[in-house]
Amino acid sequence: MSKTDPQPALFDLGFAGVTATGLDIRDREPSWEDLEHAYLQLTVSEQASQWSLGDWWILADGVYGEKAPQLVHNSRCSRKTLQNFAWVCRKFIYFPVPLPSHSGWPLRRRLALSFYHHSAVAGLVGSTDQGHALAIHLLDEAEADPETSVEDLEEAVRQFRGEGEEPPEGKDVGFAVGPIPQRLDRLYTSVSNLQDDLPDDWNAERVLLGDALTALDACRNSARNREIGGVPALVGQPAEVEA
Repeated sequence: MSKTDPQPALFDLGFAGVTATGLDIRDREPSWEDLEHAYLQLTVSEQASQWSLGDWWILADGVYGEKAPQLVHNSRCSRKTLQNFAWVCRKFIYFPVPLPSHSGWPLRRRLALSFYHHSAVAGLVGSTDQGHALAIHLLDEAEADPETSVEDLEEAVRQFRGEGEEPPEGKDVGFAVGPIPQRLDRLYTSVSNLQDDLPDDWNAERVLLGDALTALDACRNSARNREIGGVPALVGQPAEVEA
């Protein structure tokens, strides 16, 4: 299959086909029952990706707004995790035909690269002209070189932002460099990657890591609130990022 061919659906949700890089949506106003059933399918299917879950959340939130969180009612994927997936999805549009790099924002999703390769550079997309161009360049290079890791892209982004200083001796490179909110972001991504890598029958560990991700998400939101002069989270009360 060439890069310009539409992607085949891995399975069908009725209102959308599930592909390797997200939902091919045919009906943008699905019923509550259809969205609820789709969520259950997406959270148990090994073929569903972070792209599909993020697209599902964007659609559910767009149709049902404040009621959308009521559709999320199992421990496989928290609302915060879905929102994080959706943030990346909005940076990279689902489109079966590759868009030219001069098409601006959002960028296309690249079949040859993982969701987390895209996530690593998502903060550059639509930021400054230089940052946006770098995101395209890094993904081009990663697409051409299968050995490029998510960590390679994260390090390139840190270097671009001036956060690539040598960490103190004995400190872990992955989490010791940069402002605390961004270090928490990297920790969250690493734990999320670990959860994705668990064997299918490690259900207890998956649930425990899900709890850890919920706590980390509250922690990083609290840290972001501190940065903008807001109120940090109280114990047991997750922080909400101020507008």
